[in-house]
Amino acid sequence: MRMIAAEIADQKIAAIVPQIQAVALQQARDELLRAIAFDVETVVQVALHNGETIFRDKKTQRVIADNIMREIRKRLDRFTI
Repeated sequence: MRMIAAEIADQKIAAIVPQIQAVALQQARDELLRAIAFDVETVVQVALHNGETIFRDKKTQRVIADNIMREIRKRLDRFTI
């Protein structure tokens, strides 16, 4: 009985580990993106500081930062476990 129970437990663990890995990777990726979002916005703000008036607008900075983050997210989505 113990051998059968251990075998079943091993099978269930082996089946669930990839799911746990995928969730952990997704969470880590999301946390990384949240952490660098502020840095991206700061870089955009500094880069555009000496630009023309339209480029100093907060909305313009937000659009550029959002596009950079979208591209980073798209490239990270290509990675799999």
